[in-house]
Amino acid sequence: MYLGPQMLKQTIEKAELYPIRGLFNFKDYFHEIDAYYHRVLGDELGVSTGWRCLDEYYNVVPGELTIVTGVPNSGKSEWIDALLCNLNHSVGWKFALCSMENKVREHARKLLEKHVKKPFFDSRYGESLERMSLEELEKGKQWLDSTFHLIRCDLYIFT
Repeated sequence: MYLGPQMLKQTIEKAELYPIRGLFNFKDYFHEIDAYYHRVLGDELGVSTGWRCLDEYYNVVPGELTIVTGVPNSGKSEWIDALLCNLNHSVGWKFALCSMENKVREHARKLLEKHVKKPFFDSRYGESLERMSLEELEKGKQWLDSTFHLIRCDLYIFT
């Protein structure tokens, strides 16, 4: 049916805007863009590792994957554990751990030593350092429980 150019013009002029779900304008995000510019938005630019000398080169950014490589026994796991402790102390992050190389008690000892900053046991290499007290151990265990979740693989599940 042909109604002519005048009717087409009238129809266009009287048309109602119909919202399209998921369609936005940049102005809807100006506040976020401004916050990003002024670096007050959040953790998108990363948080400190806890080591000023490293922060110039690397920051931990939520949602980004970090891969730590190195030869066996070069301290990769120790470094990651120290980083997790630093992040918990500075920004309160919590973590899930899956460590195939450590027994739970050994991993707990290593994390506690980093958190308390004292050795778990008396040792020759740490003679000048006092061993953590029972009170520090108990507080440390509470910190472990509130900071970390363990992912364990029970070998007997699959039999």
